[in-house]
Amino acid sequence: MKYYFCRDLFDEELCYPLKAILDEMAEHNMDSVMVTEAVRVTGFFYCKKYNEFGITGDSDCGKSCDFYTYEEGEKKYRLYRNGVKKLINDN
Repeated sequence: MKYYFCRDLFDEELCYPLKAILDEMAEHNMDSVMVTEAVRVTGFFYCKKYNEFGITGDSDCGKSCDFYTYEEGEKKYRLYRNGVKKLINDN
């Protein structure tokens, strides 16, 4: 999905998907706005648990996380070494 900066409608520091911009244009009865396509910055990540940014590779973040829980009845898969994932159950 592509994201765009739209200074005519939004905070200039954040980018939005096209649908959000079109919805906002309709709400404000606007015929056109200027947008700039956003370019993804790599090497960083955002942790939803701790609400902070980090540098990719500087920690175990993304390799393990205690933020997720196991719920009985969740979809279960068998994961093979070659990366193939097969669904065992679908509750």
